[in-house]
Amino acid sequence: MDILYANRTEDEIAFRSELTDLAKLCRSVNVCFAVTNPTEAWGGHRGRIDLDLLRQQLGDAAEATVALVCGPPEFNETMRLHLNSLGFTRVICF
Repeated sequence: MDILYANRTEDEIAFRSELTDLAKLCRSVNVCFAVTNPTEAWGGHRGRIDLDLLRQQLGDAAEATVALVCGPPEFNETMRLHLNSLGFTRVICF
């Protein structure tokens, strides 16, 4: 399972330590935090979730892969288009 999680700042990342711990405990879980206004100390992804980051983190979709997206309507639609271009045919937006 891949989790891409976007926030404006590191302080806004809810459940950051829990998600990080989960990824350490479960090899099948990968978490990528994307921060648009990071501090200089931030070591994770800087910027928005875009097609390049999706491609880097997810690659092409396997058959029957489901992508779940949660965000504002414009974000959801952009993610749906990007994920469809990577072969994700089942994109569910909340």
